[in-house]
Amino acid sequence: MDCFIIYQLMYLILDELNEDNKNETLVTYLTDANPFMREGENSVDVLVYDDFKEKYEIYENHDDYSYEFICFYLKNLDSYYGDIFSIFSSLTKDEYIEACRNILENYPEQLKIM
Repeated sequence: MDCFIIYQLMYLILDELNEDNKNETLVTYLTDANPFMREGENSVDVLVYDDFKEKYEIYENHDDYSYEFICFYLKNLDSYYGDIFSIFSSLTKDEYIEACRNILENYPEQLKIM
């Protein structure tokens, strides 16, 4: 699946998780990572998406909506953003997959399809 679609799915799922957590460092990450505020395939802070894309392209396993990659990426996120992986890991793999499917099937208008 396209890197930018996976990035947007991750963003939307983290944003939803933030509704429950209201974590300050997650808010900072979501502000910087927002893919919907700029034209094209980008984030508000262009370095955030560039870093994601660079790591995505070298990571080999993209099964299950890139679940393993998302875990790897969030575990290795710059410490400036704190431990976002612990928030993400409140979802099981199956819940993550279901959330991705739900967005793609029922809310595709939420995504910027390039």
